[in-house]
Amino acid sequence: SQIVFEGNDGSSGTELWVSDGTSQGTKMIVDLNKGSGRGAITQHAIALGNKVIFAGFAPGKGWEAHVTDGTAKGTVLLIDAYPGLGWGSLKYPHLDSKGKKVYWSSYTGAGGYRIFVTDGTPSGTQVFSPKNIGGILTSMAESLGKVYFEANDLTPGTGRELCVSDGTLAGTKTIHDTNPGKASGFAHHLTRQDAARVFFVAGDAASGQEVRRMTSGALFQIIDINAPKVRPTFSSDPTAVVRFGKFVLFSADDGKSGHETWISDGTRGGTRLLKDLGPGIAGFRTHAYAAAGDKLIFDAYTPSTGIELFVTDGTPKGTKLLKDIRKGQLSSYPGALASIGGKVYFFANEGTSGNEPWVTNGTAAGTRMIKDLFPGAHSSSPGSFAGHGDQVVFRAISRLKEGYELHITDGTDSGTKLLKDIRPVGSSFPWHLTYSGGKVFFAADDGRSGYELWVTDFTSAGTKMVKDLVPGGNDSSPAWLSARNGKIYFTARTSATGTEIFVSDGTSAGTKLFWDHVPGRSSSFPRDISAVGSRKVYFSTRTQGLGTETVVTDGTPAGTKTMDIYPGTGSGFGFFKVSPYPRATLGSQVFLRGQHPDFGQEVFTIDNGATTEPMGSPYGSTWIHGSDPVLGKSATITGGTGLSNAIHLTIMGALSARPLRFGNSGFLHFDPLRYFYVATVTQGPKIQLSYPIPNKPALKGLQVVFQTLAFDSKNFTSTLELSNGLHWALSN
Repeated sequence: SQIVFEGNDGSSGTELWVSDGTSQGTKMIVDLNKGSGRGAITQHAIALGNKVIFAGFAPGKGWEAHVTDGTAKGTVLLIDAYPGLGWGSLKYPHLDSKGKKVYWSSYTGAGGYRIFVTDGTPSGTQVFSPKNIGGILTSMAESLGKVYFEANDLTPGTGRELCVSDGTLAGTKTIHDTNPGKASGFAHHLTRQDAARVFFVAGDAASGQEVRRMTSGALFQIIDINAPKVRPTFSSDPTAVVRFGKFVLFSADDGKSGHETWISDGTRGGTRLLKDLGPGIAGFRTHAYAAAGDKLIFDAYTPSTGIELFVTDGTPKGTKLLKDIRKGQLSSYPGALASIGGKVYFFANEGTSGNEPWVTNGTAAGTRMIKDLFPGAHSSSPGSFAGHGDQVVFRAISRLKEGYELHITDGTDSGTKLLKDIRPVGSSFPWHLTYSGGKVFFAADDGRSGYELWVTDFTSAGTKMVKDLVPGGNDSSPAWLSARNGKIYFTARTSATGTEIFVSDGTSAGTKLFWDHVPGRSSSFPRDISAVGSRKVYFSTRTQGLGTETVVTDGTPAGTKTMDIYPGTGSGFGFFKVSPYPRATLGSQVFLRGQHPDFGQEVFTIDNGATTEPMGSPYGSTWIHGSDPVLGKSATITGGTGLSNAIHLTIMGALSARPLRFGNSGFLHFDPLRYFYVATVTQGPKIQLSYPIPNKPALKGLQVVFQTLAFDSKNFTSTLELSNGLHWALSN
C-alpha cells in the first residue's frame, strides 16, 4: 500500500509525491509544473480504487483535474474544464455509492461551475450537469445515480436551496425549497448515509438551521433538542450518553425543563424527554448512567431528596427515585457508577461513613453499602469500578498509610479487601480501570517506574505492570483507556513518538504503538479514545486547519479520516468521553456530543458501518467478543471461561428491547420469544466460532445478538454462567 501527498524538495516546487512508508520508497511522482512553482494540490484529492484524483497544473491549460496511479506515466490530465490557462480546478470530489466513479465541480468560465464525473480515465471523464449550476459548491452527495448539491436559483426564484441533477437538462433543478420564495435555506453538509438516504443542513423561518433527512424524496427534520429560530445558537449541552437495549439515553437541556433524561431510537421522531423529575426548576445535569440488568441507574436531583440515585425502565412511569441514601434534602452524591454482573457499583455518602463503596441490583432493598473501608466519618473515596461477575476491582483508601491502592470486592463485607499494595510507601493511585477480555487494565505508579500500564486477573500475583514504555522513573502517563476484543487502546507519551495512541493485549510484547497521528517526536495529543467494533478507533485531536475534531482510524494513513463537525477552523470537538461513558452505539450508529455553529452542543451520529458491540457484562467468568460482521466476509466470535470441564452453548437471537432476567443472576440480551437457534456447542476453556456473512444487500442493517451459556459438565447446577451479549449490525 502507498500514500500520495504533495511535497516540496526545495527545487521543484510543490509537486505530487508517493511513499510506501520507507525512505527508499518515498519519491516525487512527476514534476508537473517545471521549476519552483506549485504543480499539485491535494486539498480535495480523493482515492478511486488504486488511483488518486487531484488538482494539478497542466502546461498550457492551467489548473485542472488529474489522475495518478503513483507513477509518472500514469499521471495524466482528465479533462480541461476551463479551456486555456484558466483555473478549472477540482472542488469537493465525492465518491459514488458503488465506489466506481468520482463526481466533482469545476469552473468552466463565464458560465460558472458544472458537475463532472470520471471513472479514473480521460475517456471516461465527462460533464455530468448539462447546464451551469452557478457559484462554487460547498458539498455534494451522490445517491442512486443522482447528485445532490446546493445552488442559487437553479429553479428561478428559489434562492440557495437543495438541488439535484440526474445528468439531464430537465432533471437538473431545485428539488426542495426549504425556505420558500427568494429567501435561501442554504443547504450544506450533504452526507449520504446509504443508497436511499441523504442528510443535509438547511434553514427555514420557522425552525432555523436544522439537520434534515431525505428519503425517496420526502424530507424530515431530525435531532436538535434546543433549536433556536434565530441566532444566537443555544445548546442542549448533552452529557452521559449511554445505550440501553434498543435506545440511547442522555441528559440534555431543551431550554424549558433544565437538564433531564432524554431517550432516542436514533430518529428525530423517536427522541423525546423521558421524564421531567423536577418540573418548573432548573434540572440537574446527570453525570452517569449504568445498567442493573433490565433497569438503568442514574444520579439526579429533586428539591425533596437532593442528589440521589434514580432508576428507569425506559418509560416515564418507571422513572423514579431508587433510594434516598442520605435522608431528606441533603445529598449522598452517588458517583463512579459502573455496570458489572447485572449490578451497579458506585460510591455514596449516607451521612455518617463518608464516601464508601455501594452496590445496587435496581431495587431499593438491594441498594446497600458494601463495606466501610475507612471506618468512621473518614472516606475511603472509592472509584473506577471494573470487572466481571462477582469479581470487581476499584481504587480506594482502606487505611491512611496505604494511600490509594487496588482493592477487590465480591459485593460482601468479608469479600472486600486490599488486592495489592502496588506502592507500599505512598500511593500508586490506580486510574482508568477498564475491563477487557477477562482482565482489567489500568494505570498506576509503583514508585520506581513512573505512571505506566498495569493489568490484573483479580489475583495479587496476577496484578503486574504490563510494560515500562518509558524506562526508569519517568511516566508514559497512560490515559483514555478503551476496550476492544480483549485489547486496550490508550494514549501514552514516549520520547520517540510524543503523546499518541498505543494498544495492548496485556503482554509486554503485545503493547506497542497503534497510530502515530503526527509522526516523529511531535505529539497529536489524542484524547476521548473510543474503540468501536473490531475495525475502527475514534478519538478527538487538534487537526491542521480544522480545529479540534473527531478522527476515525484503522491504524493506517489511508484508513484515517477527520469528521469536520464544526466547519472551518472552529472546533466541533467529539466528546466521546462524556463522563464517564465514551460513547453509545446503536446498531451501526455512533452517538456523540459535538459542537456545530448552527446548533451549539448537541447529539450527533456517525455511521460506523458493520459493527459488533458488547452488551452488558458477564455474570461469572465467561466472556465473548468478536469481529465486525462485514457483508461478504467471515465474522468471528472468540472468548473464554474460567470454568473447569466447561461446555458452552452459543445462542443467536433477536435484539431485546431491554435485558431479560435469566434466573437470579444473569440477563439475556436477546428476545427468545421472537426467534433463536443454537449456533454451536463447544467445550474447553476457549470459545472460537466463525460465521460467513453472505454478500447480500438485503442483509444490510440486520441486527442480531449472540450470548454464551456455560457450565461445568461435572457440576451443572451450581456453575451455570452467562456471558456478556454481543450485538451485531450487518453492513459494509
